[in-house]
Amino acid sequence: MKIKLLISEKINKTYNVLNFVKKDQNIASSTNLVEFYNEENWFSIFNKTYQNWKEKQFDYLIVLDDYGFLPFMFFSKQKSLVGTLAFDQESAKLIREHNNSMNCIIPVKKINMD
Repeated sequence: MKIKLLISEKINKTYNVLNFVKKDQNIASSTNLVEFYNEENWFSIFNKTYQNWKEKQFDYLIVLDDYGFLPFMFFSKQKSLVGTLAFDQESAKLIREHNNSMNCIIPVKKINMD
């Protein structure tokens, strides 16, 4: 199973995301699928990610973003790709069971309100 992980550059500077990536064996085995994006290049990276998903280059998509607005709007509008927001660890675990989603958008600043 290959997992694509998109990380907002702001998130990486604020939270120690790379330790999370290294600890998760599924993501760690897909290290070439970890990609960072910023406010200037988000659309091209999201679009390329969607095309890669259609070509079945990875099975699941996780997006770590400040508030999750841009990725949710983009991926929700793509055909056959369900955009799902997870606001805590429990909802993230249940996403597949709730709506058979192949992707999860985690708005880090809504989970960590400090």
